[in-house]
Amino acid sequence: MAMLYEYCLSAEFNASVMIWYNNVPHPKLVEYKKDQNWVRKSGNYFVFPGGGTQFKNGVTAYIRFIEQILPNIQWGIHTRTVLDVGCGVASFGGYLLDRNVITMSFAPKDEHEAQIQFALERGIPAFLAVIGTQKLPFPDNSFDVIHCARCRVHWYTPLDSCLFPAVSSSGGGNSWPISWPERLNMKHSTSSKNSSIQFSQEKIDSDANHWKDLISEVYLNEFAVNWSSVRNVMDMNAGFGGFAASLIRQPLWVMNVVPFDQPDTLPIIFNRGLIGVYHEWCESFNTYPRTYDLLHMSYLLGSLTERCHITEVAAEIDRILRPGRWFVLQDTIEVIRKMDPVLRSLHYKTTIIKQQFLVATKGFWRPANTGPHS
Repeated sequence: MAMLYEYCLSAEFNASVMIWYNNVPHPKLVEYKKDQNWVRKSGNYFVFPGGGTQFKNGVTAYIRFIEQILPNIQWGIHTRTVLDVGCGVASFGGYLLDRNVITMSFAPKDEHEAQIQFALERGIPAFLAVIGTQKLPFPDNSFDVIHCARCRVHWYTPLDSCLFPAVSSSGGGNSWPISWPERLNMKHSTSSKNSSIQFSQEKIDSDANHWKDLISEVYLNEFAVNWSSVRNVMDMNAGFGGFAASLIRQPLWVMNVVPFDQPDTLPIIFNRGLIGVYHEWCESFNTYPRTYDLLHMSYLLGSLTERCHITEVAAEIDRILRPGRWFVLQDTIEVIRKMDPVLRSLHYKTTIIKQQFLVATKGFWRPANTGPHS
């Protein structure tokens, strides 16, 4: 016997300010934060007014205040990538999206009942991480700004490796990164401090052109994907970030993942004004279940299944993906034929396109509870 997910797909309302209560049924946070105007319950919804402990006049006024006291920050021009530490329900990052700033929101430990889950349900980039005992999964000099508002992190170590080097007014020091959006297609540094691998500019440019053509000709036109309902996207093998860059005009954001066993291209991704993390796909990704609308994997599964079983990979994809949403696999037909029956056994609807793409739609089915109390 099978059961159905009690999961509500986003309606036409703005999910950044309102989400279904049943998707994240955590009423204790409302009670805990009732005096801080973070979140409130209204009927079948959670509503996010844009307040918070540090946002007495609302997050919009707070963002304007920062720009007034730090004019050079220039949201969406000088500042494109932000790390928000101890982000709460991520209203800061959510409102910055409207200013062409992409914020990686994370909780050092998600102690106030699933705030990161709230953030992702709102369509705001967020992830879980432990700080202090583990290095964060980013390369050096990744973010333009790090934001910490009562984040309860004791910064006992310098932040030098997290931020771009400070701007110098003497003329001989560092400067702001190239302004957004020009930096998306800038000539990039082709090596990383973390890697001895060199990448030719021709290879990076070729990758960008490849994805631009593939997205416009195939992904947006030939796949049975309702792109208007896609907000949270993950590229599981991001390369130079060409997939994300080619979707930049779509109303979505992409978490670019660089697997540990692949070339270290994450510094280039951040230089382009995109965000991402390192990850080992034989382990669970640091996110809650049902947090992404589309997962994309390009020519990774073959090497991945040399280290872990294909069913383990499929189970993690199924955990992360929301019901009614899509997994897109680009690979050889041999690899596609291995993954297709695994996904169909999980009641996905699958289609093979051009003998190199598998488009799978996750259903609302789940196994019945067969335990002693069922």
